[in-house]
Amino acid sequence: MKTKIISLLLLGLCALSSSLNAKEIGSWNQIKFKSNPAVNLHHFIFEVARTGNDITEQGWQDSLTQQEQAQLRELVAYYKSNFIGKRRSAMRTMPWLQNVSRSLTQYQDGMRIQLENKKHLELFKQAFPIYKSKLWQTHDEYNKAWLSDLLVKLNKYGLKIQTRLEDRFEAPLFAANEHPVDIVYFAGHRNGAFTHEWPYTMINSSRSDYQGYASLEMIFHEVTHAHAESNLSKTITSEFNKLGLEQNRNIWHPIQFYIVGKTTEEVLANNGIKYTQYATNTIFKRGYFSKFTPTVMKYWHGYPTAKNASLKEVVIGMAQGMSEKAKSKNTL
Repeated sequence: MKTKIISLLLLGLCALSSSLNAKEIGSWNQIKFKSNPAVNLHHFIFEVARTGNDITEQGWQDSLTQQEQAQLRELVAYYKSNFIGKRRSAMRTMPWLQNVSRSLTQYQDGMRIQLENKKHLELFKQAFPIYKSKLWQTHDEYNKAWLSDLLVKLNKYGLKIQTRLEDRFEAPLFAANEHPVDIVYFAGHRNGAFTHEWPYTMINSSRSDYQGYASLEMIFHEVTHAHAESNLSKTITSEFNKLGLEQNRNIWHPIQFYIVGKTTEEVLANNGIKYTQYATNTIFKRGYFSKFTPTVMKYWHGYPTAKNASLKEVVIGMAQGMSEKAKSKNTL
């Protein structure tokens, strides 16, 4: 795996401009990609705290001293105590962690680390030079190799996907001049990526299901969260509330997965590339969202490839169908 990634890095290095500033390692349209050591340490420690993996067995380039091991374990313990299990998708939903992301993404070499909580800052500053000198180079190489591969795909297929998505969501993909994306080796977050509306995206470089053409789909999925998806979710909320379907409003997310995934499939197929969208073997088959799969397929099946009705019209038809189905069950 490492040999393959390093090869990708060497082959794709030309895609990463040496003229970019210290914060940015590549860009496409409004998306500005970064590989930031402070952000990566945060997500790395969160991953170790969440999974229970041994912090000392993470591929360190040099052996860790007893003091370094103790300092790293102290930071892991802090994350376990303060963040793990506190809230579902804590890295995305917990205000404290949102502020951590806001602070750390600003870091550049030579800057002071800024964190609101004094104890968190103390432990983080203790661990940061250890990570930066003994593991960061490996993680940074993976991040840049992943981006090199993705940029080739974005430059070839990105505009076609963007144009189709803006038509289907009936909204611009970007609402800001810049959409920052921090690439991290470990997500920390249970899922491989998340997006805030600021806008800001975190996406991982190491998971197997985020490699190849899946990386193309998933970067568009995440960017869509920042603005374009809101037209879908707000329309669903409005129409579902009218019919007492509030408990089903989360269907917007699998619909978003389907529209972005099917659009990516179609654009790639038109270029002779066979690709199966991410959700087919994940959320459409198992987990909380799988209960919505039959409804998504029934009402949205043709929408990404041949739009014959407005987004609102499809939502209204779906809401009415779900309401009628619920009523018929209640009368049995």
